[in-house]
Amino acid sequence: MALNSVSIEKTGGWYGFLNGLALIAYALILQITHLADVPILRFGFLVISVIFICMSISSLKQARGGMVRYLQGIAVGSVTSIVATVMFAFFTVINIQFFGSNIIEILQSENTMGEHLTLTSVFLVITMIGIPGGVLTSFIVMQYFKRPDHKFSQ
Repeated sequence: MALNSVSIEKTGGWYGFLNGLALIAYALILQITHLADVPILRFGFLVISVIFICMSISSLKQARGGMVRYLQGIAVGSVTSIVATVMFAFFTVINIQFFGSNIIEILQSENTMGEHLTLTSVFLVITMIGIPGGVLTSFIVMQYFKRPDHKFSQ
């Protein structure tokens, strides 16, 4: 019973919320310093997300006494990435629509997402890249967090 006292959804939701806030803060820093058009700095979004996915899995493992099942770790990392990605996508759309962010012009000029970007397509692209990326990251990170006595089934 003690192993199931911590919820995957609550842990993933909390760290996803914090991850979303960190992504938004990083985007605002890039926008304020006029560095949003530097492609290499966008790699920071990935680094921030990986850090928070690791923190969520680590927190779940610690709260459950060092025992986290493989799929539970992937699930908490996935919930973290879903919450953070949706938060960041909504922020980006609101930022473009109401605060005059020029990120849509930057993306159009780089031709990474095509010339005819709309707010809906920006939202969908962010979520379609962020969510599967977070799930894949959770899968990779769980190689580190799995139990030391993990063995293949016979």
